Amino acid sequence: MSLSLQGADNAITWNLPSGRTGDKLLSYCIAKWVSRYLNISLLVKPFKYSDAFVFSQVEQQYSKKKTRSLKQKKISFKYGYYKGRQISLDTDFEEKNTLFLVDLYFAHTSWYNFESIIKQDIIFPYSLSYDTTFCHKGDTGQRVRFNYMNYVFKADEKFFSSLKVLLKTREPLETVTIPGDAISVAVHVRKGGGYDQMYKSDQIYATSLNLNHYRNCFSNKNNVAVDDLLRSLRDKTITKVSVSENPNVVGYIDIVRPLKHPPDQYYIDQIKAIAALFKLPLFVYIFTDDQHPENIVAQYKKALNNDNIIFACRPEENNHYSNVLTDLYAMSKFDCLIRAYSSFSQMSQLIGNHKLVISPIYAVWNENQLIIDEILIERSKDFDDFIAQCKKKYFSK
Repeated sequence: MSLSLQGADNAITWNLPSGRTGDKLLSYCIAKWVSRYLNISLLVKPFKYSDAFVFSQVEQQYSKKKTRSLKQKKISFKYGYYKGRQISLDTDFEEKNTLFLVDLYFAHTSWYNFESIIKQDIIFPYSLSYDTTFCHKGDTGQRVRFNYMNYVFKADEKFFSSLKVLLKTREPLETVTIPGDAISVAVHVRKGGGYDQMYKSDQIYATSLNLNHYRNCFSNKNNVAVDDLLRSLRDKTITKVSVSENPNVVGYIDIVRPLKHPPDQYYIDQIKAIAALFKLPLFVYIFTDDQHPENIVAQYKKALNNDNIIFACRPEENNHYSNVLTDLYAMSKFDCLIRAYSSFSQMSQLIGNHKLVISPIYAVWNENQLIIDEILIERSKDFDDFIAQCKKKYFSK
C-alpha cells in the first residue's frame, strides 16, 4: 500500500504514553506539532476515546501493513538526546523512505529538583518541581513545562486554529449548565478515584495568603505568584525521606507526583484569592475523579465560608473512568480554571478560552504538609475588559 505523504515518502508516529486520556491527547498535540515542523506525514495510533475526536477521521492511521515498505528509525525525545548528543530536528530526520518512531511524551524527567541532595541517597528532597522535555526547533534539549508548549502552539496561529478543530468531538457532548449571573470557575481536583495511590499530605491546614502577590499578578499579563514566607521554607531543613530507608514512601501519589496531586488547601487558597480580589459573585464547579465529590464541596464551603460563592459538582456516578470527555469539554467553557499539573486539565486549557488559569509550579514539604508556594497565573488578552464588564453587569443595579 502506498502512502500519500507530505515529503520524501517518510512518516512519523509515536509511542503512546502509558497514562490516561489527557496524557495521550497531549502527546498527540506534540506529535502533530513536530510533524508539521518537519513536514512529515503523521500516522496516528488509536487509543481509548480517540475515535470521538475529529482527528481520528482526518489523520492517517498507523498500521504495520501500511508502513512495511519503510525502514524504521527509533528516536526518543524523552531527555532531548539521541545517541549521546542533542536531537536535531533537521539532521536526525534526513533519511528517506523512513518511518520515524519517536518517544514524544513529555517524560517526568524529574518531579523533584534533586540539587546536591541526590549524592546523599536522598530522592525525596525538600524542593519539588516538575520539568518536561520538549523539542522546539534547534533547542531540543530544553526542559520546559506544559505552559511553554501551550505558548508555542498558540504562537503559531494557523497551527493552533487547525489543532483546535482537530480536537473537537465528532458528536455534541452534554455539558454543565453555567449560570449567567456570576464568574464561573472550574476547579479540577485530581484525586485518583480508585486509580491512583493514597496521599501523604494533610489535605487542609492553616495558611496565610499574601493577596498582594496575587493582586500584582492579576494586574499583569502572565506572572508567577510567590509566597515569600513559604519560599523561605526552601532554605530550611524540611522533611527528607530516603527511599532506601523508607521504601514505603513510593506508595504515596503526592510524593511520586506532588504537583499533579496537590492538597485541597491549594485549591481552597486559589478560590479564596479570586473571591477576595474580584469581589464578584463566583460559581465554582468541582470537577474531580473522586467518588464522593459532594464531600469535597462540603469541605471547601466550610473552609471558605463565603456566601458570595455558589458551589456545584456532579452528585453521582463519579469515578476515574466516567464522564471523561464530558468533563474535559465542560471545563473548557468556564471563565476561570484552577488546575493541578494534570494533562487532563492541561488539555482543557488548550481547547478552552479561559480568562484566567492558575496552576502550581513549585512546592515544598513541611512535615506532613505539601505546600504549593509558587503558582503561575495566566490571563487572557481581554482579561481587564472581562472583569470591567462583569462588575458593570453584576453591580449595575
